[in-house]
Amino acid sequence: MTIAKPGPGFGKSTFLTPQGDSPSRGELVVSPDGKFAAFTKPIPAFDKAGKRLQTYTGADFLQIFVIDLPNVP
Repeated sequence: MTIAKPGPGFGKSTFLTPQGDSPSRGELVVSPDGKFAAFTKPIPAFDKAGKRLQTYTGADFLQIFVIDLPNVP
């Protein structure tokens, strides 16, 4: 997150999720009230027998994550 609001924090960037873990996140959206962000991330999935489950294209399924956004002064 990078603060774009004029003031003392302008231009300050803060990572909201762990860095260096793969694969990357995508499709970021922010709630209308600015309190939450949601994004997708491919996550390996397995059935009860331990067989890996994937989409028809061979990709991992996307999981949606929601995080609280910090209150910006």
